[in-house]
Amino acid sequence: MRMRQIDIEKFESCHPERGSCSCAKDLTKDTKTHRGILRAKARAALRMTALRNTLWMTALRKPCIYICYLLPSLSFAFMCPTNFNQINFGMMPPEVLQICGKPDSQNEYVKPNDNVPQEWTYYIPQTVYLGGSNPMAQGTLKTSVAFDDKGKAVNISVNGIGVGQTTICNGTTVSLGDDKERIKSACGSPGFINKQSPTANPNVPQDTKILEFNYKSVNPPVKLIFENGRLTDKQ
Repeated sequence: MRMRQIDIEKFESCHPERGSCSCAKDLTKDTKTHRGILRAKARAALRMTALRNTLWMTALRKPCIYICYLLPSLSFAFMCPTNFNQINFGMMPPEVLQICGKPDSQNEYVKPNDNVPQEWTYYIPQTVYLGGSNPMAQGTLKTSVAFDDKGKAVNISVNGIGVGQTTICNGTTVSLGDDKERIKSACGSPGFINKQSPTANPNVPQDTKILEFNYKSVNPPVKLIFENGRLTDKQ
């Protein structure tokens, strides 16, 4: 209101009847200055509001960050079969024994690593022609399948000839890229298996040592499984 009053006073003083219009430019300049000040204040208010919102969202986000950081470690914890103490996957057998107590029984064995390069050989029964008085006889056709260290078929050979796929196994199609389960389902168990020696490729994982803690006196019974000295499973 004060600015409007000043503008009116200046306008009246610039009335042509009073013989003075020299202040018209000053009046226009003051009005532009006033508008510029208002725009600057508005921009400053918007920046302050954005800053407050940013600080508020940061404050809200920090607890979530802390919780999300802790969740992975908490999610692996579970209670012992015999008490309410917590254990975690990755613990070693002595740690579990100290927290949960001695199991009713233990089993130890070695699980061989089957994901090594290997070749399966089949001898598929075939009727062959011999000629003479007994022209037909029962023979076999040698078929081999080679697998890589991921268990995928990388070579199929039928009677020494490489093929991309074949139906020689009971009419079921087997192809390059099939896994061992697929080949075994179609062709059955191989007659021979030739595996690459572990020393031939040091990058191939070795056999896995398994230790099982069996807690049979609890209801339901619980089995804790360790692989190579680390707790990996609960059944």
